[in-house]
Amino acid sequence: MASAIAPEFSRRHPRAALIFDNLHMMHDIISDVLASPVIPEGRKREAIYQQLEEFRSPHTNVISLEEWREMAAHMGGVDAMGGPAVGLLAPVTPARPAVPAPAGNHRHH
Repeated sequence: MASAIAPEFSRRHPRAALIFDNLHMMHDIISDVLASPVIPEGRKREAIYQQLEEFRSPHTNVISLEEWREMAAHMGGVDAMGGPAVGLLAPVTPARPAVPAPAGNHRHH
């Protein structure tokens, strides 16, 4: 989540930060479709295009800017996302210990 990893960038350029987050999420979804044993090979392209159509919809899965900013905290904050970038950010002390995700897991978002 850009708002957790790059708070100043996200504050100055929220639209660009949102675009980065959406591209990351789209990458994860397309990777999941391609790797899915449930979706037959002949239907993967169709499934990807359905997801791309949903991504372009201004009416589907829309949240406010404030909800987007809060989402990073709901996902465990910067420590759950690999920690501060190269030590430039002050360490985050979570209210409760974060449960680390298994390696390679994107918390199924």
